[in-house]
Amino acid sequence: MKRLLLVLALAGCKTENTLHEGPIDEDGDGFAVEEDCDDADPAVNPEAEERCDGIDNNCDGVIDADAADRSTWYADGDGDGYGAGDPLEGCEAPPGAVTSSDDCDDADEAVNPGATELCDGIDNDCDGAIDDDDPDVADAQTWWVDADGDGYGDPETETTGCTPPSDAVSDNTDCDDASADNWPGNTELCDAADNDCDAAVDEGVLGSGEACPAEDCAAVMADQPAAPSDAYWLTLGEDPAQEYCDTTTEGGGWVLLAISSDDGVATWTWNNRRIMDTDTTTFGDIDDLTLDYKSRAWHIVAFTDLLFIHRPSGMTALYEGVGDGSVDLGAFIGALDEARCLDTTDGYPLTGGTLSGSALCSTDLYFNPADQDGPGGCDHRAALQDAHGPAWSMLNNDGCPFDDPGRASMGSDAYEPDVEYVGRGYGQYLGLNTGAAEAGENQLWALAR
Repeated sequence: MKRLLLVLALAGCKTENTLHEGPIDEDGDGFAVEEDCDDADPAVNPEAEERCDGIDNNCDGVIDADAADRSTWYADGDGDGYGAGDPLEGCEAPPGAVTSSDDCDDADEAVNPGATELCDGIDNDCDGAIDDDDPDVADAQTWWVDADGDGYGDPETETTGCTPPSDAVSDNTDCDDASADNWPGNTELCDAADNDCDAAVDEGVLGSGEACPAEDCAAVMADQPAAPSDAYWLTLGEDPAQEYCDTTTEGGGWVLLAISSDDGVATWTWNNRRIMDTDTTTFGDIDDLTLDYKSRAWHIVAFTDLLFIHRPSGMTALYEGVGDGSVDLGAFIGALDEARCLDTTDGYPLTGGTLSGSALCSTDLYFNPADQDGPGGCDHRAALQDAHGPAWSMLNNDGCPFDDPGRASMGSDAYEPDVEYVGRGYGQYLGLNTGAAEAGENQLWALAR
């Protein structure tokens, strides 16, 4: 019996030793230690996937070679962070390599997908579009059409781009792109256009030509404060015509109405007295103001003030507030009776000027005064030296007032109806007519504003 138990015990020990004699696989990955290069790591064996982890995962004797999780790299020749060229694979980047492969010019660090597109003929941002073909171009300029070729563009024609259109400029300040005569800074011309684009027309030249007439002499002075007394183109509410403006006497702004001149021609006579009221005939030459002259202004300027200037003496007589600004001088005179028997209080007082002299009964201005032969009055009239139009009361042979007013008028003396009397208003009686007789040197100018 004891012998039988010993035999059975020995038989059992022999079976256990037989099981341990097969291949040993310590990590249980299915590979015996003889072929597993790391039998302590189930993730390492000949069929494992090589990884970028510094381990020979697939037991081929090479670490990280052809790793499943290897990266693809590209050479970055210009160092801008973007690569190009053939791919380079590996777990670690080769020197100077990056993961990006979309650099379109790896020799220029300013050209890459992250760059800003500029107007330089290069595809800076590598999107396949250059300059104007790229909507993202950053430094495109704004241009405006310059249709008239004066270097200034029309502000209503804006466009942008790297290269200007053939008819465009970088300026947008042209106020009239249909005329090469109108542009900012140009010299203003007399042409009814805004030549210098300052929103004003004909400024500084108003009245200098038919194309740029001023309304009146005051408008000339407002436009040109230093304008000299001269002929200017004025409308006076009608078509343009040349009129003489006095810009200096008594504040200026005067338009010349008429000149009574000792030129040897009988113009301002009693028989022609209608030229002072209803007869709108004009005469004379604006370019020769030594002769008798009558402007259309006599019949169209609704006046307030009157100014008389004697030449060659230069003595002036200013009468403000004669008119009310509603009628012209012709209508003003025409509304008055002829040969008016006036009182000394019926005149218009002198408000300025230099008129003075002992031969004056008064410095007042009268219209259509009858001859009263001094103190005799209208009931004792004899000579009938009445005046028509503006006249003065002078001290003549029969004393003051209104003695022979026709001889102190613009020339209309009823005593000699076909003769233009040489008095020239207050000139003769004050001894002012020192010019040569019948040479156009002794004159009386009438002006209004």
